[in-house]
Amino acid sequence: MTVAVLGASKKEGRYSNKAVKMLLDHDHKVIPIHPLHQEIEGQKVVSSLRLVNEEVDTLTLYVG
Repeated sequence: MTVAVLGASKKEGRYSNKAVKMLLDHDHKVIPIHPLHQEIEGQKVVSSLRLVNEEVDTLTLYVG
């Protein structure tokens, strides 16, 4: 399953970071989306949802 995490964070205490880790631990493909980061938890970050060029099964949204 491919999951896009809109609002993914590098900060370990944030729920969005915990979500990325949990999804990876459960063997999901994760697409972190954040306009300022390049990499989160070893995953290449996409700067905008518009730039995701593959099918996404689930989108999770985290706003702060």
